[in-house]
Formats: sequence, structure tokens, C-alpha cells
Amino acid sequence: MSHLIIFWRHLHDDVLDVEEYKKLFYNKSLEELTQSAKELCIVDGPKHNPQEYRTIISETPAGCIKFYTRERSVGLPFQVIYKGTANDYLDFLISLNVMLCLLTTSREKYSFIISLYSNLKYVNEKAAARFAADIGNELYFSMK
Repeated sequence: MSHLIIFWRHLHDDVLDVEEYKKLFYNKSLEELTQSAKELCIVDGPKHNPQEYRTIISETPAGCIKFYTRERSVGLPFQVIYKGTANDYLDFLISLNVMLCLLTTSREKYSFIISLYSNLKYVNEKAAARFAADIGNELYFSMK
């Protein structure tokens, strides 16, 4: 079974406490998380942070996570923001909101949403259709 994995890393600062970020969204409903994601997509952060992310589909998530989170000779290791099949849509939306907080420009956020959807449809078509209906389509049409 394929899993979707979202990795993120800051290129200069220390490691982030991902669980603390997730706690900001734990008490929110699906509707609140959906609305929050839409709002976060259009907001640019105060400054651009040098960072990178990956959205990856993997049949062997443990090996993939080990590869990306290992210590590196140059730069910090990636951190896992999400690993799963999006069957738990609430957990998926929490991770989505965390990523949208970490990315600083609306352009990066739109690019992330497109990449995420492209990979999600191979892992869970039903969740991808819901994601497109809830968030993706509205953002796509707002960009035109």
C-alpha cells in the first residue's frame, strides 16, 4: 500500500517541534481546518525563510523516512510532517495546516497544494477528490 509522506526542513535554523505546531489545530473541526487552510494559502509571511519540502509517495514509508531524516554532512535533516493514506482526513488537514504555516509565500503554498494533490490522488482517490472539492478547486480558481 502506498503512503503519502510530507517532509519539510529549514535550511539554516534548528529543528522545529512539529507536534507543537500540530497542537494548534487539534481542537478544530473539519470545517474549521478547511477554512483555515484556505485563509493560510493567501497570506504571505513577514519574511522568506530558506526551506524546502518534499511530498513523496512510497510503498516502503519506513525506508523513505529513514533516508530523508538521517543526519547529513551538509544541512539539517528533513522532518516528517505527515505520513499516511489520508483515510483519517482530519489528521491530513492538520498536517496541511502545519505546512501552510511553515511556508512563507502564497506562491510556495499554491505550489505545495498542487504537488500535494498530484501525489494524493495516487494514494487515496477519494481523499484527493474531497481535498480538491474542499480546498484545491477554490484556490485554483482564485489564482486565475
